[in-house]
Amino acid sequence: MHGDFVPKNVRVRGPDEAAELIAFDWETAGAASPAADIALLPEDGEWLGRYHELVRGTWRSLSLAEVRELARVGRLLRLLHSVQWELRSFRHTWIERAMRNMRSYERYLGETLEGRG
Repeated sequence: MHGDFVPKNVRVRGPDEAAELIAFDWETAGAASPAADIALLPEDGEWLGRYHELVRGTWRSLSLAEVRELARVGRLLRLLHSVQWELRSFRHTWIERAMRNMRSYERYLGETLEGRG
């Protein structure tokens, strides 16, 4: 698990068929469950299904429903990390932005717990 597998930390190297996906900034690698990376895949559509197909060779008993649940747990883990990061802003006198973010995290938490996000 990379922990921060987002576009800014990924590059494609090489021409068409020989192209390689290169991930860097491994600062948080291994810091959490693979759920934190799976959470970045779109919930609707085929991405979770494709992920399931790829890992089924290693985790034979893992169902697609469990992959979806891992993604949901990953969203919660990422949300908690965002809240922890935002709390650092409360050390300063200018907390307006942090409070706006915390309100959006609260909405996101509700949606995630209800299974909508």
